[in-house]
This record gives sequence, structure tokens and C-alpha cells, in this order.
Amino acid sequence: MDGGLGMEALVFLGGLLLGIGVYGLSAARLDLGNVSHPGTGFFPLLVAVAAGVLALLCFGQAWGEWKAAGARTPGKEPVPSPEASRGVRRVLVFAAACGAYIPLMSRFGYVVPTALLGVGLLKLTGVGTGRALVIGVLVSASLWLVLGWWLGVPVPLGPWGF
Repeated sequence: MDGGLGMEALVFLGGLLLGIGVYGLSAARLDLGNVSHPGTGFFPLLVAVAAGVLALLCFGQAWGEWKAAGARTPGKEPVPSPEASRGVRRVLVFAAACGAYIPLMSRFGYVVPTALLGVGLLKLTGVGTGRALVIGVLVSASLWLVLGWWLGVPVPLGPWGF
């Protein structure tokens, strides 16, 4: 496909939708509260819905471009590249990480699972281990400081009090 989205995009976006769905279902099990007094699951569920809508739109675009590529070569469906199978593995790992995130957060608090998720996702994209650890921990701690401490959003506290 000439500069368009291909099978790799379909695989990635399909997995992204799966991960967002698992994440959203896990978030819905937490206390949602209400708009004036949000619970610990309110923001994660809001993020899951917004990300799901965006991923569906991108998936629709990728599907249309992929089918159009097949129409340009009659009698021949586009064939997935070897990168697509590697992409499937990455997508499955991503979906599993999203599915484990909320249960881990309810057991270990916000900071540790968020840092682990960040490190894992950075490693999936090819970032080195040291850099992924630094970025994951700094982003997780920064989010906890802004959301939990400064804005007072109720975030799950782990056995260590953060």
C-alpha cells in the first residue's frame, strides 16, 4: 500500500481495541463515584471510552484502506507481512498488560503498576531497559503527585501508602 495503513495497522488497532476493552471492563469494577465526586474508576473508564472511540475510528480507516488495496489488484487479497505476526505478539502482550493493570492497581496501589505498565509498553516499542525504567518511574510518580496529591483525585493506595 502506497503510504497508507496496512495489515500491520489493522493488527495493531485490533489489539489496541482489545486492550482498551479489557482495561475499560477492569476500570468499571472500581468505584466510579459521580461527576462531582469521582471515584478511583471514573478517570480510567473515561480514558478507556475516549481511547476506544479513537481506536475504532482509526480501525475503520485502516480497514477501508486495506480493502481498497485488495480492490486495486483484482483476485488477490493483500497478504500480511512478516511484521504483522510480530505485531500480533506485541498486541497480545499489550492487551494482557492492560488487563492486568487494574487488578494490580487495586492490590499494589497506583504508582507501582503504572510504572510497570509504562516500562513494559516502552520496552514493546524498542526503548532500552534503563531508559524505560527511568521514564516509567518518573511518569508514574509525576502522575501520582499531580492527580493524587495536588488535585486530590482518589487514586488507589498500595501497602506502601502510595
